[in-house]
Amino acid sequence: MRLSSSPSTSVGQKTCLHLHGVFPYIYVPYDGCGLQPERYMRQVAFSIDRALNVAMGNPAASTQHVFKVVLVSGMPFYGYHAKEKHFMKIYLYNPKVVK
Repeated sequence: MRLSSSPSTSVGQKTCLHLHGVFPYIYVPYDGCGLQPERYMRQVAFSIDRALNVAMGNPAASTQHVFKVVLVSGMPFYGYHAKEKHFMKIYLYNPKVVK
């Protein structure tokens, strides 16, 4: 089935799907900054929340956009790499802010 802005079945019935516990995410390279990765990732989450609030025109807001940040490793997409690299996997509450 092809998804569109108003998905429907092959006979034209409208559908609605609610997925719980699934968050959009982005990967950001992690270069090992600092000796405390947990503290660094909390600061990254805070900074992203603040930047998004400013970008949305409400710098005084305390809206939380980041659900969580975890450290993962994997092969980068581009170029040749002999070993895996570390990334921060940043989960966001709203898919509209993942651009």
